[in-house]
Amino acid sequence: MDPRNDLSLSAYFDNRYEPLVAALEDFRIFGKSLDGNLIFNGNWVYSRTRREAQNNQGFNPVTEPEVWMDYLRTEHTRNTEEVGDYGDFGETFSLTLPHASPSPPNDPYDYYDVFHFWGGVNRQQSDKLSFSSEVARPPGFLDLAGWTRLTELIVAWRVPRYIWFDSYLYELEGRIHKHRAWGGWLGWVPQRIDAQDLPPGARAIPVGPGTLVASQDQQLQSEIPAQLEQAQKVELALVDLGVLPTQEELIRASPPSGERSGD
Repeated sequence: MDPRNDLSLSAYFDNRYEPLVAALEDFRIFGKSLDGNLIFNGNWVYSRTRREAQNNQGFNPVTEPEVWMDYLRTEHTRNTEEVGDYGDFGETFSLTLPHASPSPPNDPYDYYDVFHFWGGVNRQQSDKLSFSSEVARPPGFLDLAGWTRLTELIVAWRVPRYIWFDSYLYELEGRIHKHRAWGGWLGWVPQRIDAQDLPPGARAIPVGPGTLVASQDQQLQSEIPAQLEQAQKVELALVDLGVLPTQEELIRASPPSGERSGD
């Protein structure tokens, strides 16, 4: 299987007005929910320096929130001194949780799973959670059941506007509507969809208030013509149903929850 078919996940959310401390605690709740699920064992490591990253050292931001907060405050002070004051401390932030285990001792710097979150109190883009794996895992290390479980954990934490499972090869060679967010194999939409509304062989799996759509049971190998054609058929069906968002719609900030009318 071509490694360019490997998936990355991006979940887009409505904006929230959240100061940094509240947002950190909210993200820690998500980190805790991952513990013991799928490939995640809770041994998260946040490396403060390149040397720490190379030695697979640092602190666990989920179990050591005070250390995390102190580190972010220190970084904010350092950045302010170097580039000047760039606004409120909690305006925007980006948090990464590299996974520590398993990790080969000779190359830990390039061996991790990462959840990255963008959010804050004054976002100009949608709040966003992404997941990617730099681990040298076999192709399809998460099967349909695994991706479904991860989707369940995300939706239980915070209901997205859309979850995009992106495949580089499908994006490069297969996608029909280049401006829409469809990676070929999977996509979660906040609407209920019946499998009868999709091409034969596609799956519609209820997850939370919405549906995880799979073009087929096994991960897409877009270099196989029949699988590529199936992914394109599902893409067209989702467009016809009016549930497949454009990339511009996903990136554009929604009105933050808690915003008062007239503000």
